[in-house]
Order: sequence, then structure tokens, then C-alpha cells
Amino acid sequence: MNKNHLEIILTSNFRDLEDWHNQNQYQELDLRSAVFLNKDFSKFDFSRSLLDHAMFVNCNLDETIFNSVKFRNAFLENISAKKSIFNRTNFFNITLKNVDFSGAKFYRCVLTDAKIENINLKSTALYKVSWPSDFNHLA
Repeated sequence: MNKNHLEIILTSNFRDLEDWHNQNQYQELDLRSAVFLNKDFSKFDFSRSLLDHAMFVNCNLDETIFNSVKFRNAFLENISAKKSIFNRTNFFNITLKNVDFSGAKFYRCVLTDAKIENINLKSTALYKVSWPSDFNHLA
């Protein structure tokens, strides 16, 4: 984890993060092993972020953008991610528990080895998404 990147997330608003992305167009936001508890990240842009081993618990991720993000061995619990965008996001060995994805958009995402418990996909757009073989996203 890059402590400067973590500070950007924890002390900035979504507009500051947008400025950082514009100034660092070819750099990934390194948030590996970060722990986020009870945070409001609504409308943030986590594009090009490394979120390996990251933990989000009781967080608001509504209308958040995840473009080319890597969630490896991450954990998300009690999350609202309504109307969020997940584009080319890889969820390798992730745990998703009590996550509301209502109205979200997923495009070219991989969740094949995700552990999924109680997620809401109501009105969610799913395009070219790979799910775990034992998960029925249509149920």
C-alpha cells in the first residue's frame, strides 16, 4: 500500500480524487490491504486502483466508478453500491456479503471464484460478466 494514496482517499473528497487521476493518468492508485470502515465514498472514482486484500465494511459506494480495478482477496460487507459502475473489474477470490448493487452497471467483470452471500442485483445491467459456477444471478 502506498500511504500517500491512502491519505488521498481518506482526506479528500471525490473531486480531489478526480484531480489526482487527471494528474497521474498512468499510475495505479495503490490501496492494497487498506481497511475502510463506515466510510462514505459515494461518487468517488476508484479507477485504476489496486485493492488486493482491501476491506470495505459498512461503506457507501453509491455512484462510485471502478474502472480497471483489481479486487484480489478482498472483502466487502454491508455495502451500498447503488448505481455504481464496474468496468473491467476483477474480483479474484473476493467475499461479497450483504451488498446492494441496485441499478449498478457491470461490464466485462470477472467474479468466477467470488464468495457471494446476499447481494441485490435489482435493475443491474450485466454485460459479459463471469460468475461463480454455483451462483445464479438470475434468481
